[in-house]
Amino acid sequence: MFTTPPSITSRLCCRPPLPLQIAKRQAVVNPENTFFSVKRFIGRKMSEVQEESKQVPYRVVADGNGNVKIASSNANKEFAPEEISAIVLRKVGQVLGGQDQGSPGGGVRQLSHQACAGHA
Repeated sequence: MFTTPPSITSRLCCRPPLPLQIAKRQAVVNPENTFFSVKRFIGRKMSEVQEESKQVPYRVVADGNGNVKIASSNANKEFAPEEISAIVLRKVGQVLGGQDQGSPGGGVRQLSHQACAGHA
């Protein structure tokens, strides 16, 4: 049976991002550093997402050009939504298994293969 891992990641102080199920559990005690539903912010200006940004527990801010950034107080950094999506996709590819870490884009190919095989 194919189960879809959650698209969520969390940042703890001085550690790499927590992936998937671990991050989902972490959201209870660390909501401002647990990022989910970031795809809604990709390619959009802060002026377009003012109302949507109020629906998430993490801080959504604008960069110098008005683009959306997601602030992580634990990492002391602002991330583009694309960066967070890439972290999640990379981890999903690893979780779904069989990824060749040496090949660029291996995780995405595995994700596509597994998703098709799981729903066939």
